[in-house]
Amino acid sequence: MLNTQVRSYQYPYNTEKKRSLIGSLKKIKLTVLSRTQQVVLLGCVCCAIMLGAGVTNMWRGQIEQVGNMSAGVQANFASASNENIQLRAARAQLTSEERVVQMAGERLRLFTPAKGQIRRM
Repeated sequence: MLNTQVRSYQYPYNTEKKRSLIGSLKKIKLTVLSRTQQVVLLGCVCCAIMLGAGVTNMWRGQIEQVGNMSAGVQANFASASNENIQLRAARAQLTSEERVVQMAGERLRLFTPAKGQIRRM
């Protein structure tokens, strides 16, 4: 058994009521601030935005400056480390036993004694 009396549901949409509601809302001015208050508020907001942009730019400049200083310090550290390695190698070479014996023989005419030259008492 099929019910043929059923109609599809349609939303009760009245365009005349909608138009009259929009028109009445346009007529009512819902302003919280007066025109001068709005201008002053807009000026304050613009000043705050400009101040924020200026402070942000200043911070960015300081951060870049610190980054550049950090890069310079790292370069100085790397060159100092390389120089330290070279100086340690030179010190090791200069303080080696062969070098000390050679320099003592050349400058002071000192040589290591032979086995028969030293007597212990």
